[in-house]
Amino acid sequence: MTVREEIAIVIACCGGDVLVQQRPATDPDLAGLWEFPGGHVLAEERPESGAAREFVEETGLVAPPLEWFHSCEFDYSTGERPRHLRMTFYLANIAPPPPVATTGNWSWQPLATLVEGTVPPANAHVIGMLRRREPQ
Repeated sequence: MTVREEIAIVIACCGGDVLVQQRPATDPDLAGLWEFPGGHVLAEERPESGAAREFVEETGLVAPPLEWFHSCEFDYSTGERPRHLRMTFYLANIAPPPPVATTGNWSWQPLATLVEGTVPPANAHVIGMLRRREPQ
């Protein structure tokens, strides 16, 4: 049985860098891949509210203003539990200097270092979209 999940993600940008963390080597499906802050949207939440909540919970930082960037659906058929994700991505443009996350293992990485194969498959197309957008 395929599990359906609503996911909201924050792409925090500061200059040419984005805030990411590497999934642990023990992750059965996404080991070693770089991910943006975000996660499951609760039943009573709108995706934007879920993105802001997840950003605060995962990074310990104050949620910046969010701007809708992209929505898509993606199927993960690998692993023990197939999942159908409905994903909403939000941009958060942060003025330098970039803040330091107080929880998790988050770091600011150059957008140029994130390529297909270094991020979860559901996020790969968003990297190209970020590179093509106008500089902020």
